[in-house]
Amino acid sequence: MALTPQEAPPLVSAAALPGGDRRTRLAYSYLRALAAEACLGCSWLKSHPDGRGVEVRLEVRERLDPQAQLTDFSFDILLRATTQTLPVADSKLLFPL
Repeated sequence: MALTPQEAPPLVSAAALPGGDRRTRLAYSYLRALAAEACLGCSWLKSHPDGRGVEVRLEVRERLDPQAQLTDFSFDILLRATTQTLPVADSKLLFPL
């Protein structure tokens, strides 16, 4: 069952989010806005110990593809925020975790 924009969780200001630095809160706010546009749930789980990341849960409550077997699931991701220039090797960005 898809969430309508009225049922999607309300967006909150980045300043009102717990923990993390400003870049992390802004990255989470951006991800949350994208998730709301796609009618996905998005929730802050916890800040990463280094203060530059946040664990986020995205929730899917609909069939994303006609052939999809799963229609009601969630997955957790680590959202990292950085403004440093990342080195490129073999056309790939190198990002230490």
